[in-house]
Formats: sequence, structure tokens, C-alpha cells
Amino acid sequence: MAASIAACSNHTSNATASGGQSSPAASSAPAVPTAPHVETVAEAGTYFYGKLDRPLSTKKNKNGNNFTLVETTSKPFSLAGSEIDGHLTGVQSAGPNRTAKMTLVFDDIRLFDGTKAPVDVELLSSATLSPKTPQADIAVPARTLLELRFKSTARATESQ
Repeated sequence: MAASIAACSNHTSNATASGGQSSPAASSAPAVPTAPHVETVAEAGTYFYGKLDRPLSTKKNKNGNNFTLVETTSKPFSLAGSEIDGHLTGVQSAGPNRTAKMTLVFDDIRLFDGTKAPVDVELLSSATLSPKTPQADIAVPARTLLELRFKSTARATESQ
């Protein structure tokens, strides 16, 4: 049996709707909704290199524990100083007939200026996250360098 580590993105729709209506007598001009300002944070295909801010392991961590990847040398340079926040799911320590498992879920990117956007990324450096033997727990030291690639464009939306 081999240990398993996986990664995924947290896709949740943050769409909201407003269903307010006004009577025709209250206003002669129809209300014009304000369009949200959309800022592209990272294009699909962009690579992100970041170091883990804390150690992760199937022995000590639990589902829901948070982690952050601190940017090191990403291109474009507009990502300099950014961080990707995530959390763990599916954490299972190794046992007599049990393989260690852990899924890293990447949620949002935070730019140096405070802009935040949900991400859809894939983990490319999973080989560095493998245990030494098939029945060992997974242990990833703090400051481990991880390589991610954006699968779709990350966009931040601000209401004006």
C-alpha cells in the first residue's frame, strides 16, 4: 500500500442576488445596478512557488487545520509578496492496515495590497510530499517549497 496525498481547490460560488423592487410611482427612472469591479489576479497557466508556513503531517494535523503558502519566486512579478491560504481534509494517519492520506485544499490568494480572490490551482510538486515508506505517516516540514499552477484565471471582485 502506498500513502496518498492530494490537492484540490475550493470552488464555492460567492454570487449574491438582490430582489428588491420599487413601485413605479416612487421613481420615474429605473434603478441601474452598480457593476462590480473585477480585477484579474493571476491568469490560467500562471505558476506559483511558495513555502509552507508550518509543518503538516497525518500524525499531528486534523481535518480543517489551516496552512499558508508564502510566495517565493512567482511570475508574473505582480504576485510578489502574495500568499495562498488553504486547509486540510481527509487526514488519516497510517496504521497496521491503513494508508496515510491527506488532501491540501487551496482556498484563496491574498496579494500584498490586501486583494483577495478564490483560486483554482493544481499541486505540481507532490513528489516532495511522499512518505519514506508505504506505511509511514506523511510529514511535510515547514518551509517546504511547493509548486502550483493556476488551472483557471483568479479574479477578485469589489463592489463599487
